[in-house]
Amino acid sequence: MGTDISEPWALEIPTSIHFGRGCRRGVLPLVAGKKILVVASSRGKQQFLDDDYFGSVAAELHWITDVKENPTIQDVRKGMANLPIGTFDAIVAFGGGSAIDFGKAMALLISKDAKDLDIARFLEEPGLMADVKPVTLIAIPTTSGTGAEVTPFATIWDSEKQIKMSLAGPSLAPAYAFVDPELTDTLPQEPTFSAGLDAMNQAFESVWNKKSTRITRHWAAAAIQNCLIALPKLAEDLADQEARDLMAEAALLAGLCISQTRTSICHAMSYPLTARFGVSHGYAVAFSMVEVMRTCIEQRPQVFNEILAQADLDDLAALRDKTKEVVGLLGALPAVKARVDSVEQMVEFQSEMISSTRADNFVLPMDLTLIEKILRSSWNS
Repeated sequence: MGTDISEPWALEIPTSIHFGRGCRRGVLPLVAGKKILVVASSRGKQQFLDDDYFGSVAAELHWITDVKENPTIQDVRKGMANLPIGTFDAIVAFGGGSAIDFGKAMALLISKDAKDLDIARFLEEPGLMADVKPVTLIAIPTTSGTGAEVTPFATIWDSEKQIKMSLAGPSLAPAYAFVDPELTDTLPQEPTFSAGLDAMNQAFESVWNKKSTRITRHWAAAAIQNCLIALPKLAEDLADQEARDLMAEAALLAGLCISQTRTSICHAMSYPLTARFGVSHGYAVAFSMVEVMRTCIEQRPQVFNEILAQADLDDLAALRDKTKEVVGLLGALPAVKARVDSVEQMVEFQSEMISSTRADNFVLPMDLTLIEKILRSSWNS
């Protein structure tokens, strides 16, 4: 990998993207006079109703307001069971990545093409999605993390089997994304930090990725630079609006990156940490990030060429040290150790980590020895 302009690439972005403070007012003409299903958490509903623009929206609104972090098959079934009778013109997913992923699942399931199929059928037989046109989905993120507003994926967890599952397909991408940093201004510290680490990790995951291209590396470099500047500022002052703006853009760019490449080894290693131990997703993916970076620097340093070209850093050691500083400042390791008693507990699930399809995207050969080395080094860092 490098900066060779002859390197071929392809790009598919089906979402109409709107970014900037106040851009959310563009939602109003899209929903005026229509029957709208709004998917949010209970906190999200209150934020929506209190908002200067959304509080008096001229639409017939119906709500699903019990969306929780890491939505499960059971949660989606409950949402379908509680829907009012009739059809909807569009769905507004208002909240973090979990609300948007939940909205994607609902947009698929309430389509007239879905023919009352259960969510589990789509998860087990992804080919069924080819014949379904989801209901129009308008994604409005209120966190700066997953970039779900521009990805054609939805993470749905199986709480009984304690595993992460995914819906994936071009039609799953939201029709519209309104990324308004103002909606993140009042986000508390923990979700700000966890989401921010997720955004930074997704950018890096698209770099040490077999599917990386010149375009995704360019976006990733911008996202990483934003994160390295903004996250320390937010650690000092959550009210820093410039930092909030940088992180909203970083999450959007990182989402665009993984919409093309998908994620990689850090995500593969994180899934058991979340499913089995309850570690918040952002901390779970950030836990191994510095050690994965160290491994890549040793064996494939050229994957970071664009990052160094855009970042104000002297060399790869400086990039690694700055990333380690930010991960430490935001408390990823303590967050993991608060949920996991020992590294041995994580090693017990290393076979689940390497079996994930996300592990296959990593630019280096993966085996259990390397997984264990990264886990132990991350634990002792």
